Amino acid sequence: MIKKALLATVFSLTLASVATAEEKVIATVNGQKVFQSELNRNLEQIPNFDSLPTEQQKLIKDKILQAITKLTAVVQEAKKLQIAETEAYKSKLKDFEQQLMYSTLLESHLDSIVTEPKLKEYYNKNKKQFIESKAKASHILVSTKKEALELVQKLKAGSNFKDLAKEFSIGPSAQDGGNLGWFTRDTMVSEFSDAVFKLKNGEYTKKPVQTQFGWHVILLEEKVEDTPSLFEDVKDQIKEVIMQEEVENYLNNILNKAEIIINDEK
Repeated sequence: MIKKALLATVFSLTLASVATAEEKVIATVNGQKVFQSELNRNLEQIPNFDSLPTEQQKLIKDKILQAITKLTAVVQEAKKLQIAETEAYKSKLKDFEQQLMYSTLLESHLDSIVTEPKLKEYYNKNKKQFIESKAKASHILVSTKKEALELVQKLKAGSNFKDLAKEFSIGPSAQDGGNLGWFTRDTMVSEFSDAVFKLKNGEYTKKPVQTQFGWHVILLEEKVEDTPSLFEDVKDQIKEVIMQEEVENYLNNILNKAEIIINDEK
């Protein structure tokens, strides 16, 4: 879900045209300022972004900022070449206007239909769909297996996990002692999640865990398995399901009322 949402965001980026004088500048492209609000607005499209682990948040922010700066540079070049004056651009703009009317109509309809009470009603009727396992863990991320094994030995000798994380971890969570907070099984890459949920509360991995990010020594602080998710945690997921159903029903209703004649000769 997170990967799909990130891809969708990257390919539907929008650039801000107005910003306040006091707003934070996070990048420049040929002198043109990129503001914090542009990044924030695109991050809002990522479901449950604020509840994601710190490392995943940083990865997503970096990817979206790269996409924003790339788009800004391309738009600058298009303006320089006066692309907006070409017939090709004008033709595509007309097609875009039709798509914009289509999407705006659907958004207007959904705003009046997909309400908080409706979301809660769906949640109460389908709680069994939202059973999940979650864990609270910390980790120390290093580049090599040798480094990770040395950290395991330090832990066996009585070293404090958080202190080691602050000193040796190369991950964004290092300053917080490696703390990743609470996360569900499917939030992390499979190698990491599998290792976490095999641990007992208070245990750490005696064998380092390798993922695409490097080598991890993981401490499980607490886990809760097979419990219903809170409404707020699955609200966006429920909203997506209801929106899909409502869009299909609404479009079918429009088409059923329309007089559509397709000629035999095409």
